[in-house]
Amino acid sequence: MENLLAQSGGNAVRIAVIGPESTGKTTLCQALARHFDSQWVPEYMRRYCQQKWDEQRQSCGWDDILPIALGQIAEENRLAQQTDNFLFCDTCMIELAVYSQLYHGKCLPEIQAAALNHRYGMIFLTDIDVPWVADDLRDKPNEREHVFQCFQTFLDNHRIPYTLLQGNHRQRMATALAALQQLS
Repeated sequence: MENLLAQSGGNAVRIAVIGPESTGKTTLCQALARHFDSQWVPEYMRRYCQQKWDEQRQSCGWDDILPIALGQIAEENRLAQQTDNFLFCDTCMIELAVYSQLYHGKCLPEIQAAALNHRYGMIFLTDIDVPWVADDLRDKPNEREHVFQCFQTFLDNHRIPYTLLQGNHRQRMATALAALQQLS
């Protein structure tokens, strides 16, 4: 199973953007991909859960975690073959591991291993200092601080380096661009 969650393909420098819901991850990935004339990987969990909600009026649960992980890494690997530039990943296995613990109190060992073994040129953690925007899937507006702390704790406990992105979109872009210049 771990092989199915392995990173593969291409020479892209993968950049992960993670953080609590409604913190500008997608907007940031799109803007960075435009800036570098590169690719970005949409969050597979959002598409998967939205489709399940639209078709069945059901929220995603424990049985959906593995299909979501497989879909996310398949998209990441597919798009990594299409660029030799930065590949901006709107979430990664770290996000799945954190949310799996938050919602289910456990994480599949394969996802935990992938979260710890996948390699990114840089990881950006988005802060909660932007307004929360409701949609069909977002459900934790009052728990943003706790969720953010869970991300920080995971990264810190596993000694995974990251760059914290704070402020409005312009400030976050400036911080991200300055950090990415160090990789060039």
